[in-house]
Amino acid sequence: MSGQIRTKNNHYPIKSDTTYLDHCFGDIPGKTAWHWLAVQNKDFMLSSLINYGSHSQKYTQFFFNNRWVRLNQDVSFEYDINHITGPWKLTSPDLDLSISIIAYRKKITTIPPLFGFFHNTTHWEFLTEVTGSVKIDNEWYDTGVMIGVMEEHYGKW
Repeated sequence: MSGQIRTKNNHYPIKSDTTYLDHCFGDIPGKTAWHWLAVQNKDFMLSSLINYGSHSQKYTQFFFNNRWVRLNQDVSFEYDINHITGPWKLTSPDLDLSISIIAYRKKITTIPPLFGFFHNTTHWEFLTEVTGSVKIDNEWYDTGVMIGVMEEHYGKW
């Protein structure tokens, strides 16, 4: 995979033969929310997801030494709700990451009541820069700068 991500003030080249697939196949149940982060650099990749609602799930994994390592699932996406584009933290017993928002997109979809249902979603997509450390086999490693995407989604219908 190669290419670049362009923002108003910068561009970030991408060149990698290792990647992962973001997938969401099928129907998404009502009253669903999630936080999701997928970032990488030339040495590491990290993906973390928390789904809230009727189909709750969590995963956090880190690509290290040519293998995916499952990290502690008790993660927390932390930010100031009044300043969502400000700094974020992703923490767990295995993670201490700082997340900076480079660029973002907010999409709100509202469909008035039709046939007895209401649809309202707020979906944030962020281009992020992540730094910090991760614990693998009881040893902490500095991640360096990782670039990627993060989402915050809340929907009800």
